[in-house]
Formats: sequence, C-alpha cells, structure tokens
Amino acid sequence: MAHLAALLLVLAVLLPCSLQVWSTSEASGLSTDCAYLENSAVLDEVIIGFLPGASQQCRTSLVEQHGGLVLKTNSVLDFVVAKTPDPHAFMAGIAAETGVRYVEPNMTVQSADTWPDDPYWGQQWGPQAIRADLAWAIETGSSSITIAVIDTGVDYTHADLGNYMSGGYDYVNDHDNPMDDHGHGTFVAGIAAATINNDTGIAGIAQVNILAFKVLGSDGKGDTADVAAAIQEAADMGADVINMSLGGESDSYSLRLACNYAWEQGSLLVAAVGNEGTAGIMYPAAYDTVIAVGSIDQSGSRSHFSNWGPEMELAAPGSGIVSTAMGNNYGTGNGTSYAAPHVAGVAALIWSRAPDLTNQLVRDILRETAHDLGIPGWDQEYGYGRVDAYDA
Repeated sequence: MAHLAALLLVLAVLLPCSLQVWSTSEASGLSTDCAYLENSAVLDEVIIGFLPGASQQCRTSLVEQHGGLVLKTNSVLDFVVAKTPDPHAFMAGIAAETGVRYVEPNMTVQSADTWPDDPYWGQQWGPQAIRADLAWAIETGSSSITIAVIDTGVDYTHADLGNYMSGGYDYVNDHDNPMDDHGHGTFVAGIAAATINNDTGIAGIAQVNILAFKVLGSDGKGDTADVAAAIQEAADMGADVINMSLGGESDSYSLRLACNYAWEQGSLLVAAVGNEGTAGIMYPAAYDTVIAVGSIDQSGSRSHFSNWGPEMELAAPGSGIVSTAMGNNYGTGNGTSYAAPHVAGVAALIWSRAPDLTNQLVRDILRETAHDLGIPGWDQEYGYGRVDAYDA
C-alpha cells in the first residue's frame, strides 16, 4: 500500500489536471454551487496557475497558443490572468498542458455590504427581488444607452433624475418641454434609472439616459395617435428601450404600426399589462413586438390587480414600490405601470454590458434568465417568470 500511495503521489505531480482538484480539507469552505461559479465569473477572463520553473516568456507563449492574451501576471503565486473569446474551450485546452497546475474562471467579487447609500434603498424591495444589487457588481449602466419613457412626462428638475437628457416632446401641449404635471412618468423614470449612490432618495435599476415623451395629460389620459407618434419619434432618436406604462383595451392599427416600426428600428419595447385583475392584456403590451409585463407582490405571487393572458411575457415587482415623485419628493405606488420599468431597467443593463446585441437577443436573454413562477414553464399569469437582473 505504501508503494501504491507513492506511485499515486508521483502521478499527481507529473500529470496536469483538467480542472483544479481540491482535497476534502481544502474544499470544506468552498461553494459547490456550479451555477454560482458560472454566474460569478468574469466570463472572458481565466486564471492559469503554473508549476514553478517555467519562464514568463514560455507561459505567455503557451497562453497565446491556446488563443488567449495575458492581462496580468503574479510571479509570487505563479499565475497569470488571460483574456479569451471562448473561456470554456480555452480552459479545456490549456489544462492538459504539462506545467499547468490549475485553471479557473476569474470571478467577480464585491463588498459584503452591497447596499447603495441611497436613503430609501432599504424600502426598495423591487430591485432587491430581481437581484439588481448583485448585477451592479458586474454592470451599473452606460451613458450610451437610453430608455425612452412614454408617459405623463418627467420632472427633470428632480435631484435623483440627473441622467435626464433633452430632446423629448410634449404631444399633449405640442411643445418640446415634456415636464410632468401628473407624477406617473416621474415615478416610472425613477424605478428604471434614478441615480444610484448619490446619498439621495432611491436607486434606479440602470444608470442610463432618460428621454421623456409626454402623451398623457395632468388627468393621466391621452390618445393612441400621440402614443404612436411618440413611439416612432423615440425609435428615430435611437432609444434602446421604450417603456410604456400605459395602455387601452382596444387594438389600434396605428399603435400596432408604430410598435412594429420601433422594433424594426432596433428598439426594445416594454409595456404594462393592465390593472383590472382580469384575463386580457392591454394594448400595446398585447402586441408581439412588445414585452408584456405583469406585477408580483413581495411574496412572489401575482398582484391581485395584475391582468394576465396568452401574451404575458415577464413578471416584475409592482406592489408597494418606492420611487421618485414630483417636486424632489418620493412616494409609494402599486400597479403594473411600476413593474414594466423594472424590466426596462434590466434590458438597459444588458445592453450596457453588451451594446452590440440586437433587440431580439436582449429579449431572449430576459426570457431565458427569468425566475420561473407559478406552474412550471411559461404560463398566462407570470409568463416566463420574474425578471432576474443578475442572471441576465
């Protein structure tokens, strides 16, 4: 037995391992959740640990032979960090090389305290439920991405909406100043993109631009012609995401055409399903070019007011939501109107991370990474499930 143990020890030293192997004692404090490891990785970076002896030139050459580029070197711990377009193939190939001690993904880490310094963050159960705080360790948003808020306008003087960009329009009063005189649009804009870590108010899902189009008056009402015009204009201005926390019960050919136009221009459209608590999705959410978003409460169940139907695509928090209110204030609201901007914000995060994606690919990612709710698989109450910023 002693001879066998010695032979095994020699083999362990001489043979390169395909993945890092841990003894029972070494593994005692490690997570065995493969999904966690996959999701925590910096997906295009790999750490390669080498046995002592090889020169840095040889190590660099070996990395390059397998399609990698050395980014960093740690000569004391004998590892390098390499960037590669195909991490899985790279790891499988280089792990078989003599002299390679271990290969592993380069993981993201974050502070143990992931809460932003925005005072009302503790009351924002919505972003926490969709794991936006974990997603922010990877991506918080890009100033090259824009969410168009088609609504009652936006109070762009609000201290927490400093990422407002000019260029929108007030279709109700026919001028270029889409100031909110109702409050709904300001609330929606805050959920999607209020400034984070500014020691003020709340934290929005994505740190991206807000472009406002006022199509609803001070009474919260408007018409399909104005909504259609705003959709077309938002798309022409290059809005990446178009949020529509509004709708009507009847199909409109002009509204359908506008949504088709924006989709063909590359915009991703998101809309609320309605608040009657009945079967039947409002328009424009019911169109196949639009992501229909329903509301869930803190228990993860469909909010009692949220509509449902065969066009349902995603669910998001919409009950007891805290957001920005007019006049530098904050408030709490309920409605599928407030579920939709959670999804719009996550879409903006995806695009911030990977700006070359098409609107269809962003939509596919949102669907495929959603947390399933209700009966297994897609269903009419929750669609593909609750949007998940971290997995997306």
